[in-house]
Amino acid sequence: MTENKSLAISLLLGRELQKDLSNIFEKEFPFGQFPKDSASRDRLYNRETTLLTMINSSALSDRSLKNSVLIYNKIHERNIARIEHAESELRNALASNPSKRIRKTLDIQKSKRKPISTKTGGYSQARTRLSSEYVKQVYRKSAESASPSSKEYFYGRQVFITDGTYVQLQDSAAIAEKFNKSLKDGYPRGLISAVIEQGSGLVTDFTMDSDKKSELELFGTMINNLPTGSLLLADALYDCFAIYGLLIERNVDLIVPDKRGRKYHVLKTIAEGDEIVKITIASNKSKIYNKFNIKTESLRLRRIEVASPNDNKTIVLFTTILDESIGKMAMYLKYFTRWDIEISIREIKQIMNLNILRGQSPDMALKELTAGLIAYNYIRTIITRTVAKTDFPPEVDLIYELYKNNKIGYVDKLGREYSKHSPGRYGGARERDNQEHHSSASK
Repeated sequence: MTENKSLAISLLLGRELQKDLSNIFEKEFPFGQFPKDSASRDRLYNRETTLLTMINSSALSDRSLKNSVLIYNKIHERNIARIEHAESELRNALASNPSKRIRKTLDIQKSKRKPISTKTGGYSQARTRLSSEYVKQVYRKSAESASPSSKEYFYGRQVFITDGTYVQLQDSAAIAEKFNKSLKDGYPRGLISAVIEQGSGLVTDFTMDSDKKSELELFGTMINNLPTGSLLLADALYDCFAIYGLLIERNVDLIVPDKRGRKYHVLKTIAEGDEIVKITIASNKSKIYNKFNIKTESLRLRRIEVASPNDNKTIVLFTTILDESIGKMAMYLKYFTRWDIEISIREIKQIMNLNILRGQSPDMALKELTAGLIAYNYIRTIITRTVAKTDFPPEVDLIYELYKNNKIGYVDKLGREYSKHSPGRYGGARERDNQEHHSSASK
């Protein structure tokens, strides 16, 4: 073994020390795939170990900083043992080849050889230091489909679903300022708009802003990220002239239910309850229309009427798909697949326990949310890959069966949900109340 060989072992082991952090997500994490900042140091909590710790913690019921450090500490102890084993091999090589120039120790910094402190300060600073852009890069990578077969298509169009939901934020001054909320009004809320790939269930895009914003306004910022030629399924909120216009410009089709009896002019009757129609922009143009600088004032859509099999009421859908070879029942049946239980951001929020974000700053709250969605995408990727190896589709959504976590909710007197691990004014108090109650009951 030459000196160069021992250096190669050092480099290889250094990479392994960054990798071996989470048994759950290690194989999914994109180690070394993004360029590093030349000015950054290779710390004990470098950007990869820090983010992977956050992702791993987001899949646990106890997401406290203390528990995150304890998880990492176990991995760190195994890493020390691996260093000692590698150096033992070097010493054995030196004993068998005394004439060779062999380094007795590996080029590994001292902090990675010593037991770490279980105090949370170092990890907390590392999370704050973590680049938001790097977190986004890892998220985008997680949003890539595990395999082409996991994607859902409708007459050649890849299918996506869009949805929105609210999350509770912490009542810090920084968050109150960012999300336009007075502290005297209680906890601020964030509005999340997300795009989900049908079939794999991956959250392919999302954005979060103040609940003062419109869900359509948030969605409009993500339209350019949708693949050209795809299909979007959305609820009645998206029956909006500006959204139609933006999607048509992007060559993305849309199917939505009629919101409130939209006015239209029939251009052609394809079949009973199936018409090509023209809609025009209202005289009082919406804020969304003006914000995104829509130029057109009239659009051609397809209007479909179908009798509901449950109550015989008429269901009306609008779609930008004008291809008459696609029957109206195919459109109807496709639209109602959007209610699959696993493809709602509200359901994802419940599964990953993202109802409450603990971060005390807007940046930290966004990184926490992103880490949770990365974890969710990893879980869906693993499940999709597993199901692909079977000869039959699952009869139930596997993520509910294999990843039931944090199902106990806590609600205050005003009906607001919170977590017992929340650092806010209710979480710790409720946990203490429960402990006192069980203690008194046992007496």
